[in-house]
Amino acid sequence: RAGADIRQRTGKNSEPLLSAALRMAVRQDMLRVNPMERVEPPRPKLHEASYYTQENLKVLYQLVEGHWLEMVVKVTAGLGLRREEICGLKWESVDFQRRVVHIKEARTAYGATVVQKETKNRSSMRTLFMPDELYELLRREKARQEQERAIRGGDYAASGHVVLDREGLPYSPNALSLAFTRLTLHGLRHTFATIASAQGVPLFDIGKAMGHSPPATTGRIYTHLVDRTHEETLLLVSAALK
Repeated sequence: RAGADIRQRTGKNSEPLLSAALRMAVRQDMLRVNPMERVEPPRPKLHEASYYTQENLKVLYQLVEGHWLEMVVKVTAGLGLRREEICGLKWESVDFQRRVVHIKEARTAYGATVVQKETKNRSSMRTLFMPDELYELLRREKARQEQERAIRGGDYAASGHVVLDREGLPYSPNALSLAFTRLTLHGLRHTFATIASAQGVPLFDIGKAMGHSPPATTGRIYTHLVDRTHEETLLLVSAALK
């Protein structure tokens, strides 16, 4: 009964609901003890990100050159964007004069509905510098879209998104992922972190560039980076003691 009362008030079914119901049953002398107190919760499994090696990414860059996926691959890997962020990126957020990209919007799918909204949190809003290759790639894509609009009419690319399908419409995140049937789109974001770490960039700075909140998220996801850092630390200490 206690559980039913709580469920009616909250409208939720979850483990915390069961625990609350059993605690109430103990307080009302319906149970002597709460059996949930004897249950040891399972330890959370650490998620280790999958990623491309630096050599594999160079091969991938060569394979997609000239293909419509080239910009998606290089912008995602080069800036470490989420798939929702690359789908939601608009030209108004690309500042060619200052050579920066403002990450402030995301295109998210809720079932069959796709919405454009602000990024997931304040940490996800960030400004990223455009290296030469991305700068030129984005300039070429903008010029291509403007040429297509002149030929096909004003409805083409009317949304102002950077990533468009053949009809000039913005991609949904799920549709873009399907285009990577044999690739891992999110793996490109992980590859950004891996390469940055290999170049000596601290985890805190990597997390800031990727929009992680809190910064500890970076270390939790990229356990292989932490392991590598530990190895280097121990070797340095060992060398100092010789």
